[in-house]
Amino acid sequence: MREYWNNLRTREQRILLLGGAIAAAALVFLLLVEPTREARQQAEQRLAETRGQLHWMQAHADTVAERAAAGESESGGGPGGGHSGGSLLAHVDAAARAAGLREPLQRVRPSGDGVNVILEDAAFGELMTWLDDLETEDGVVPVRLSLERGSRSGHVHADLQLEPAGFDDD
Repeated sequence: MREYWNNLRTREQRILLLGGAIAAAALVFLLLVEPTREARQQAEQRLAETRGQLHWMQAHADTVAERAAAGESESGGGPGGGHSGGSLLAHVDAAARAAGLREPLQRVRPSGDGVNVILEDAAFGELMTWLDDLETEDGVVPVRLSLERGSRSGHVHADLQLEPAGFDDD
C-alpha cells in the first residue's frame, strides 16, 4: 500500500487525501450530527405537546374548581359526575385498563372539553362494553368515534373523543 502511495503523483495524493477527508466528514455527519439533530426535533415536538396539554389544563382549571366546590365530582350529581373525584383523563384511563383494554390502549390525552383516546387492535366487544359502562355508570359519552378494521378478526383501531354527558362550555 505504501508503495502504491509513493508511486502516485503529488496531485493524485492530494486528491485522495481530500476525498478521504470529505468521506470522513460525511461519516461524522451521518453517524453523529444527524441523529442528534433528529433527537432534538423529537424532544422539541414532545415539549410542544406537553405545553399544549398544560395550556388545556390551565384553561379548564376554573371549571374543575367550580365543580369541586359545588360537590359535583364527589356526589356524582352533575354531568359526568359518575366518576368519583379525580380528572376525567385519569378516570377514562383507569376504566379502560379495568375493562381489559390495557394492551390496546395507546394514548389518553386532554382534548377540547373531554379526552381523546387511541386504541390499537382492541376487541370490538370489549370496546363497546366499556363505552356502554362509561355512559351508564359515569355519564361519559363518545362525541366522536372513528373505527378501522384491526389486524385480527373482531378487532378494531379506535380514535375516540369522550366528554361528560351534557357538558356545555359557557
